[in-house]
Amino acid sequence: MNPVLSLVAPIDDAVVSAADAGSVAASILPWLALFIVLVVGGGVVILAVRNWAASSQKSANPGFTIASLREMHERGEITAAEYERALEVTRRRVKSGEE
Repeated sequence: MNPVLSLVAPIDDAVVSAADAGSVAASILPWLALFIVLVVGGGVVILAVRNWAASSQKSANPGFTIASLREMHERGEITAAEYERALEVTRRRVKSGEE
């Protein structure tokens, strides 16, 4: 074999390998982009759901507390019978775990 050709052959192999690497990168790049979009999109969805859940818990009306019922009774805003009824309902809700 010609000594000059033996020096050129490895260079030709390197050029072909670089071309193959470009085609591999070109075939992987769309899938990589799709993966990144899915990860970012999933994060946005998770954040939105967490914020929605937190806001719905804050807006829930807890009703009367025992202290507020007592204050209303002391100010004369509710009668003793209303106070006892509301107090019993509040106690039942606390026992059952409702808010």
